[in-house]
Amino acid sequence: MGVDLRDPIDLRPQQPRTAGHHHPRLGEMAEVLERVIEPALAAVLVWRTVTVAGPILLGVIALVLWKRSSGRRAL
Repeated sequence: MGVDLRDPIDLRPQQPRTAGHHHPRLGEMAEVLERVIEPALAAVLVWRTVTVAGPILLGVIALVLWKRSSGRRAL
């Protein structure tokens, strides 16, 4: 009734079911997508880094300068 756990497990790589039935232009389309999507993702990553980290960095710099200037006045 159940699964026999003593049966060996076949770990060999299996052939894909669609082997030999690929459209000939799928490889070309994948290359085009790589060339278009990778730079777009890089641009989004840079944009998000600048828009998130930029104001935080400016705030930290302003806070440090403000603390340094207020510390000198107290002397």
